[in-house]
Amino acid sequence: MRTLRSRRPARGFTLLEVLVAIMVFVLGIAAVLPLFAVAGASHKRAIDQAHVSWIAPRIAAKIQEGLTSSNPKDVKNQGWEEYGQAYVYDATFTPLSMGRQGGAAGDVAFMLTVEVRWKELPQLRVEKFETVVLRRLLR
Repeated sequence: MRTLRSRRPARGFTLLEVLVAIMVFVLGIAAVLPLFAVAGASHKRAIDQAHVSWIAPRIAAKIQEGLTSSNPKDVKNQGWEEYGQAYVYDATFTPLSMGRQGGAAGDVAFMLTVEVRWKELPQLRVEKFETVVLRRLLR
């Protein structure tokens, strides 16, 4: 004669539980995935701004190196290529009075404003930097 054994409970998950778990996982991935695109664009913008912040002081130094006139001319639409990117800059001079009325030597100090532009599709980006530069006195 056969003895009746008690039936063991089933092990594992049912098909419905597996499908629900997969759906929850897919919805979570779908919610997080667009954040990667936003983060990538934000990272690119930050890299470009960092490059421009490194370029602008070198532009100012290059301009100051040749600054001997007491009435310097503004620089317009000059090109600068670095980091695999083409940049265009403008530089404008504003005389600083230094508390005296010019004199024979003329203006010695200027506020130099450097505006750097670059193309970041689909738009044109612009960053502006200001610094004080001193005219080189020739002897």
